[in-house]
Amino acid sequence: MNSVATREPANTASESRTELTAITRQHEGAVYTYLWRRLRPSVNVGELTHDVFYRFYTSGGLDLPRSTVRARLLKIARELLEAFVRDGNPADQVAWTELCLELDDLVASRRATAE
Repeated sequence: MNSVATREPANTASESRTELTAITRQHEGAVYTYLWRRLRPSVNVGELTHDVFYRFYTSGGLDLPRSTVRARLLKIARELLEAFVRDGNPADQVAWTELCLELDDLVASRRATAE
């Protein structure tokens, strides 16, 4: 695995699997925590976390520079949260998730204006 900013795409299925395993081990805790803090306990966060990594892999995420992997994973996780809200899940679960997403947006906008 090459960790420089520009990398060559993985050549074989075995190399892809090895690289995805390494990325998963490195970032799974952060993705799980991100989702867990924004969802109610009755939601299967583990399943959503696996979905994040699946979407990352199928969207060509292994070809991204290592420095952008976590940001891409968290963007995918946010997209899943937005879909969770949009898909009409129980109101109490959606309300909490919506509030967390709004707070994320507020923090991001304040950081942007501070820079």
